[in-house]
Amino acid sequence: MSAPDPRLPAAGGAEEAAFRGVVFLLGCELYACDVRLVEEVVTGERVHPLPDLPRPLLGVVRLRGSLVPVLDLAPGLGLRLESDAPDVLVLDAGERRIGVAVDEAREVAAFPAEAVRPAPRRGTEQEEHVLGVARAGDSLVTLLDLAAVLENFTHLSTREPS
Repeated sequence: MSAPDPRLPAAGGAEEAAFRGVVFLLGCELYACDVRLVEEVVTGERVHPLPDLPRPLLGVVRLRGSLVPVLDLAPGLGLRLESDAPDVLVLDAGERRIGVAVDEAREVAAFPAEAVRPAPRRGTEQEEHVLGVARAGDSLVTLLDLAAVLENFTHLSTREPS
């Protein structure tokens, strides 16, 4: 078995969680991302499509008077967004906020160190973004490094062409 991903926080004691994350459904799989990345979860709001957007951008969601671009990360993970009305995880991406469309935001969960295992490695690009796999009841949850996933999308711009 391989060692735990060094990007996972080390658990300090028996009661401390190795990973606290927002659990969400994408395609038919459960994922979790670090809770510290997520500013808020938007449910029940329509993602407004805009013409001529780069492929991973679904559109924008209006949030308290500002427009937040929404990305579809599913294809980059080898999945397909199933929901016609996705939930949106709003993340702080440095200078701006960005939304990530998910089929359903489920909960904030704490995964104890004994529940987290290293992810199996097969050498695919998608694996670079996987921190590990955690057991939650009868389900397995893939722990994503969502900050690393978003780095692949930093070239996207929501500014109007000049």
